Amino acid sequence: MEDARVFVLATSRPDSPGGWTAPDSVHALALEPLEPLQADEFLDHWLGHSPSLADLKARVAAQSQGVPLYLEESLRTLETTGAIVGSPGRYSLGKADARMSLPATVHGLLASRIDALEPGPRRVLMHAAVIGTSVDLGLLRAVSPIPATELPSALARLEQSGFFARSRLLPNLELTFRHALVQEVAYATLTKRERQPLHGRVLHALRRRSDRNLPNRAELIAHHAFYAEDWPLACAYGRRAGRRAEMRCKHFDAGRFYEQALKALDHLPDTRRNTQRRIDLWIGIPLVLLPQGRQLAGDPLEEARDMALGIGDRIRYARATSLKASFQWVYGVLDGAIALSRSALDHLGNQGTMELRIQGLMRLGGMLVDKGHFPEAQEKLEQARSLALANAPRARFGLTAVAVAITAAYQGRCLAELGRDDEAVRVMLHALDIAEEVGHAFSVSSVKVHLALVHIIGERFAEALPLLKDAVTITEATRLHIFQPITLGALGYAIARTGGAAEGARLLNASLEQAHILNHSLPRPRILNWMSDLALETAQHDTAIGCAAKALSIATDAGQLSEQGWSHFALAQAFTATGQRREAMEHLAAAETMSRQLSMMPLSDRCRTFRRCLAASGPVT
Repeated sequence: MEDARVFVLATSRPDSPGGWTAPDSVHALALEPLEPLQADEFLDHWLGHSPSLADLKARVAAQSQGVPLYLEESLRTLETTGAIVGSPGRYSLGKADARMSLPATVHGLLASRIDALEPGPRRVLMHAAVIGTSVDLGLLRAVSPIPATELPSALARLEQSGFFARSRLLPNLELTFRHALVQEVAYATLTKRERQPLHGRVLHALRRRSDRNLPNRAELIAHHAFYAEDWPLACAYGRRAGRRAEMRCKHFDAGRFYEQALKALDHLPDTRRNTQRRIDLWIGIPLVLLPQGRQLAGDPLEEARDMALGIGDRIRYARATSLKASFQWVYGVLDGAIALSRSALDHLGNQGTMELRIQGLMRLGGMLVDKGHFPEAQEKLEQARSLALANAPRARFGLTAVAVAITAAYQGRCLAELGRDDEAVRVMLHALDIAEEVGHAFSVSSVKVHLALVHIIGERFAEALPLLKDAVTITEATRLHIFQPITLGALGYAIARTGGAAEGARLLNASLEQAHILNHSLPRPRILNWMSDLALETAQHDTAIGCAAKALSIATDAGQLSEQGWSHFALAQAFTATGQRREAMEHLAAAETMSRQLSMMPLSDRCRTFRRCLAASGPVT
C-alpha cells in the first residue's frame, strides 16, 4: 500500500570513509558510549555485587570503554569459559586460572581491520599499542618503525580509518585509540621478544621527559619498566605510582602498581633495604583492598609481621599488626582486633613515629566505638585528632583517609552516644571542611556517613538525608564498598522516617544483602534494628520481633555491646506491641543496664521515657 506507514532504522559508523550518509530529512541519533558510572551499573546489574568480581569488573569496564556490544560479548565469553559462575545478577568468580580473552567475534573483526592496513601504518599501529591506549607523539617517535618524515602521513591514515582520535594538542600532541580493544589486539600481534625492547625504548624516552608536560609520567615509567624488565625502576616507580593512585582513591590501580613492584622485587638482591620494601608492599596492598571491601588472599600481613620481627624492625611490625587489626575489625572479629591494636601500640612504646601513633590510636578508638566502650574510645580518638591537627591537619598519616577526617567520623558517633550531640556535630563539620578542601573522596564520604548517623541518633532524619545521598554517590562512583551497607541502610531508614516507606524498606533490604555479600557483620545489627522499628510502625509485630532478635544474636556473637543495648530496647518495644509485657520488661531492664554501663545517654533517655509509658498503662501481670 502506497500510504502505509513504514519505520526504517539504519545504522552506520560516522568515522568510516565511504559509508552511507543520511539525508537531512532523516532524524539522526548518535549512540554515544556509556559513561563510566553507566558501565559500572551495567556490570553490577548483570554480574551482581560479589567482591570476588571487583578486579574482573574493572578490567571489563576498562577494555570496553563503554561500548555495550563489547560489554555483552565480554560477559558471554566469561560465562562460556567458566571465568564466572552463577546466574544473572548473582555471579561470582569461577575458575581461578580462567583467563579473560576477547570474544572471538570482536577479536576477529578488529584483527581483520588491522591486517587490511598498508604495511607502514600497520606497523605504526602495533608499535603505538606498546605505549598504551593514549599515545604521546614524542614517545611514539621513540619507537616508530618508519622514518620520522613518513610518520605524519601514517598517523593521518590511521585517524582516517578510525583507529585513532586526537585527544590533546597542548602541551604536546596526544592520540588515543578509538577503542581499548583495538590497542589490545594490536599489542597481541607482537611477540614478547618484540615487545620487551620496545618497552625499553619507551622507558628511555620517558626518562628524558618531565612531569610538567606528561602528568602521568610516573605511572607510565612504572608500567614500561615492568615490561622492559628493568626491575629496579619497576620497583621504585611501581611504589610511587601506587601511592599517587591511592591518594586519588584509585585503589584498584594502586593495588596493581604495588603488585608489579612486589614482583619486581623478586628479581632484586636479598638485602635488608629490599626486605623492608617487601614488608612495605605487603602492608600497602591490603591497605588499598580495605576500602574496596575485599578480603586478603592468604595472609600477607602475617608474613610482613614475621619478616619484620626477623630483621628486628619494630616500626614495620607495629604497622603490619595495626593493619591486621583493621581487617579483623571490618570482618567482625572485634575482640581480636582490639587486642591486636593494643599490642601494636604497646610494641611501639616510645619509639613509634607520629604517623604510627596516630594510626594506632585512631584504629583502636574506632574499634572501641563499635565495641561500645565510648569513654575510652573518646579518649583515644581525641588524642589521635589532636596529634593530627597539631602536626598536619590535611595528611593521611598512612591511613586510608585524611587522619583528622576519619578520626572525627568515629569520634562524632562516640560523642553522640555519650549524649554530647552539639560537640559531635561541631567536631565533624570541622573535619568535613578539611576533607572537602583536600578533595579526598574516601575522607568526605566517611565523615558524611558518620555525621548522618549522629543526626539519626538524634532523630533529625531530614538533616541526615542529603549527607547520605552524597555519600552513596561517592561510594558508588569510587567503589568504596566498605561503607556501602551502613550508608544504604541509613539512607533507607531516613527516607522511611520522612515519608518514603516503600523506598526506605527496599534500601534497607538491599543494605542487609550487601552486608551479607561483603561478609560485614558489624553493620547488620543496626540495620536490623532499623527494620524492626519500621515494622512496628506498620503493625508487622512478628517481623519486628524477628529482626530485633536477629540483631541481638549477631551483636552478641560479634561482641558489640552498644548494639546489644539497642537490640534489647527494640525487643522491649516489639514485645509490648504484642502484649507480651513480661518479656518486654526483661529486655527493657537489660537495655537500661547496658545504657548505664556504657554511658549511652540517648538510649538511657529512651528507656526512661518508655518505662514511664509502660508504668502508665498498668502493672505487669
